[in-house]
Amino acid sequence: MTWTLAHARWADFEAKHHWLSTSPESGFVQVAMAERRDATGVDVIRGLVLSRIGDGARTAEPVTRRAEWFDLLADLFDLRLHTMTPEARGRLWTNVLTAHRRWQESQASQSG
Repeated sequence: MTWTLAHARWADFEAKHHWLSTSPESGFVQVAMAERRDATGVDVIRGLVLSRIGDGARTAEPVTRRAEWFDLLADLFDLRLHTMTPEARGRLWTNVLTAHRRWQESQASQSG
């Protein structure tokens, strides 16, 4: 890394932001995630797995029921997704669930 005291400009971040937001190799494209920071830590959902970093740190069991997952996004992360069509919500859920199952399979094959 290179550090400078110069003011950062959007152009300094644009290429990496585009890659992180669109590249199939980007972890942000591969796994749906949200974070919410508060005074004592961070709540993170990666795919179906909710974690707490900081005070009260924990990792919860995967949220494998569609309604629960969307409720969690709304209640904890204020991501209501009410403007999405039912079809788009269905595709999102299917993609997240499929990615989670692939991840579980990869974990099982690594440990066995």
